[in-house]
Amino acid sequence: MSFYRRIGERNHSCADCHTPERGANKFLGGRMLADVTEGLTRHFPTWRTSQGAAWDMRRRFQWCMTPLGANMLAA
Repeated sequence: MSFYRRIGERNHSCADCHTPERGANKFLGGRMLADVTEGLTRHFPTWRTSQGAAWDMRRRFQWCMTPLGANMLAA
């Protein structure tokens, strides 16, 4: 999957929400959208206190892609 490739039922790309010129550093649904152009992915795996578990990048991508109506990622 490419950062700029549009996917899912809503036809969005990662860049639509996670670049400064589009949605990054703004709130959507009560959550701040991260600017991933600044190396946000470097700290994974990370502990998700709200979920009580460590999350890798695959799980984080899936959490973001599900509301877009995108297919589940392979485990």
